[in-house]
Amino acid sequence: MGWTDNEVVDLLIKIIIEGRGGGPISPTDDQFGIGGKALSRNSSRTHSTASKKKGSRAFTAAQIRSVAPKKKRKVSAYQREFGRQMKILIKAHPRTPRTKLMQRAHRATKKARK
Repeated sequence: MGWTDNEVVDLLIKIIIEGRGGGPISPTDDQFGIGGKALSRNSSRTHSTASKKKGSRAFTAAQIRSVAPKKKRKVSAYQREFGRQMKILIKAHPRTPRTKLMQRAHRATKKARK
């Protein structure tokens, strides 16, 4: 097909925006080149000049990368044990305020980790 970098970026932006908006993405859309015509060669020229205009909505690669989900942090051994102690205490004392149970869970976690 021979798409330029700008055309690929525009296509990815369209997929990201429409996917998050909940709208369906049609595979027969012109930009996919399946059902209709593929992007024409001269459209890359209009995109490049449009991105240079002041106030244009062209996205950079850094902005696209910022949409990617963040990596999850590793849960520490203390936090795992604390969670176990909290579950035990919540089952035993369901009507006690969580802040009080957290204090007890912290003490129990310190004892369990010794």
